Amino acid sequence: MASTLALTTALSVITLGVIILARGIQYGM
Repeated sequence: MASTLALTTALSVITLGVIILARGIQYGM
């Protein structure tokens, strides 16, 4: 269970980072 929670958390953080990066690129353009 702990590994699943860690994996989910990591995935959420990565997804959030990608969204922020995408927004930054859009505003940069």
